[in-house]
Amino acid sequence: MIGDYRKHGFGRLAVELKSESKFMGFTGLKYLEDINEVDLGYRFMKAYWGKGIAIESGNACINHGFETLGLNKIIAMVLPQNLGSIRVLEMLNFEYENDIVEDYQPAKLYSVKKT
Repeated sequence: MIGDYRKHGFGRLAVELKSESKFMGFTGLKYLEDINEVDLGYRFMKAYWGKGIAIESGNACINHGFETLGLNKIIAMVLPQNLGSIRVLEMLNFEYENDIVEDYQPAKLYSVKKT
């Protein structure tokens, strides 16, 4: 992850529960060199699912990408069976683009564009 910051100036970020300084997971933008796209990713410990954390942190990352980094588009890839993550992407205004294969398994590609 530190290499992403050195090379591109951004990357994934740890997310903590501020009141307890407790690690909950991560979120952030990552430049995917093989497809020349910037990807929003997030993973949280199960105890923190359904609490709006992915939406709050994802929204902050999207705003940072568009306003600070000057991006025009951000993608996200999700496993088709991960309905909770698909719901998060839809709440972040991502739109389904198409089915893809990522890491040798079927995935869905979503994107959001700067308005």
